[in-house]
Amino acid sequence: MDKIGAIIYIKMHRVCPLTKGKILIKSYTDLFNMKNLNRIELLENLEKINWIIRKSDTLEEMMSDVLNEMLNIFRCDRAWILFPCNPAADHYTIPMECTRQEYPGAMELNMKIPMTPEQADIIRMALESSDPLEFNYESGISIPNGIAEKFNIRSMIVTAIFPKTGDPWLLGLHQCSYKRVWDEYDRNLLKETGWRLADSLSSLLFLDKLKDSEEKFRLMIEYSPYPVRISDENDKIYYVNRHFTKLFGYTREDIPDITSWFMKAYPDEEYRSMVKNIWSKIKDHKLLVNENNRTHEFKVTCKDGTVKIIDFKAVHIGSSILVMMNDLTRMKIAQQMLVQTEKMVTVGGLAAGMAHEINNPLSIIINGIQALMMRLSPDLKKNRETASKLGTDLETINSYLEERNILKYLRAIGDAGKRAAEIVSNMLNFSRKSETQKKSAHINRLIEKTIEIASQYYDLKRGYDFKNFNIIKDFSRDIPLVKCFPLEIEQVLLNIFKNSIQALEKKLSNKKFIPEIKIKTSFVENYVKIEISDNGSGINKKSLTHIFESFYTTKKEGAGTGLGLPISYHIITNNHNGSIECESQIGEGTKFTIKLPV
Repeated sequence: MDKIGAIIYIKMHRVCPLTKGKILIKSYTDLFNMKNLNRIELLENLEKINWIIRKSDTLEEMMSDVLNEMLNIFRCDRAWILFPCNPAADHYTIPMECTRQEYPGAMELNMKIPMTPEQADIIRMALESSDPLEFNYESGISIPNGIAEKFNIRSMIVTAIFPKTGDPWLLGLHQCSYKRVWDEYDRNLLKETGWRLADSLSSLLFLDKLKDSEEKFRLMIEYSPYPVRISDENDKIYYVNRHFTKLFGYTREDIPDITSWFMKAYPDEEYRSMVKNIWSKIKDHKLLVNENNRTHEFKVTCKDGTVKIIDFKAVHIGSSILVMMNDLTRMKIAQQMLVQTEKMVTVGGLAAGMAHEINNPLSIIINGIQALMMRLSPDLKKNRETASKLGTDLETINSYLEERNILKYLRAIGDAGKRAAEIVSNMLNFSRKSETQKKSAHINRLIEKTIEIASQYYDLKRGYDFKNFNIIKDFSRDIPLVKCFPLEIEQVLLNIFKNSIQALEKKLSNKKFIPEIKIKTSFVENYVKIEISDNGSGINKKSLTHIFESFYTTKKEGAGTGLGLPISYHIITNNHNGSIECESQIGEGTKFTIKLPV
């Protein structure tokens, strides 16, 4: 507990005696801050790896630069990649290895090395493990003596990486200078790095194989897991592969030239002008899409109207330009959810601190009011005796207090104190970490709690208050408990309430308009059904078909990310195996229907 009474969690590392035991040095770490710093450092280091991967044009360059960076990030003595990661193979190679000067390379690069039983066991364990595999005294898995002595290894960690094509690879780190224990941070960073290397290997291996022959080139382009478009020097598009058409919906007949592509893929004129400017530089060899850490991600409108975030990489082949594309939409959603989680952790910490600080004076107020009301109660013998001793009676005192509305004020103070206590309770619930396991929850209570949180919503700029909206509740008493992540359900409900508030806001200029939000719950065919409707501005038919699509928004630029409802859709359908639907009519309002299985 710190000096102001807030609880912090610490870890004592060691107690070191100095000067014949007369002085003790104790090392402590604030675990909460350490975890946050580790998380930030992890993201920063992964961004370094991403930068190296994106700027690399060849497989050798990518592997060399990534392994060199890993030496610095992990502070290890040797980083290497093995291929194939297949215990049944007759031999293996080390395509790339980076080492400290005092610990030279273990193998000659790309030399065929016979597969030994010890090496096969290491590979087999790595393939069977979903997490990085440690070899040290702490993990209980020792490095085979022959390998440890031959390469001067005192500690090792490895992880299998799985490109989209070909055999797996093995990524490993050696610590030769001391017996190292790899911590959770090391394991998470190595695992995330492995995933990124797998994606990069998929792309670069694919590009390498394109050079084999013209027929192989055609077939591999056609069946590439990435969308590919090829155009000539006159901007005529003469080829798009199957994945291009599958992802975007456009055939070559739909986009015979770059101009047609621009008009369809970038309907916004200002945005289209920006993309054209970049494309002209690519054509003139003035700009490579991934040159000098410059990656270009564009919002592409598909044939069905959906919007996807696409990363482009252009390669000049003679007078033609081959453009490989990578769909980043899911990754961007995941990043946004990670950012939201980070914000929730930060805001949650603040909320917890504020709640604890408020609780102390609030308890005094509530307890004081309760004690005061007890002292005025004629039911207590001591009160009657004291009043009689002073020449009066409690009936007279209470009559005076009622006449002067003093009891009314005291009750109001008590009610306000209880209300404040509920807000503090909500703040403390908000500050807790997300659950790792589903809990049985009563949906009606979750909705009530979410309404309490939403009722604090007040827009100073626009001058409207959620408390002034008419909330109509029609809750069924017969609904069973639902296994769910309560905080995630609250997040979905808050997203829907926020959309309703913004839709109602558009009609507030009409003084006769009464804003309403209706919430109904019921139990139908083994599903708990939640219906949330408003009488706001409504959604047009075109937008209605896209509202659960990532990055689709009808709001002005900067007013929304287009991820609130897609994240809600993901939570309900993926995390809870339920369904969420929306129906709307312009000028009449919108209704969301959520079904959660029991």
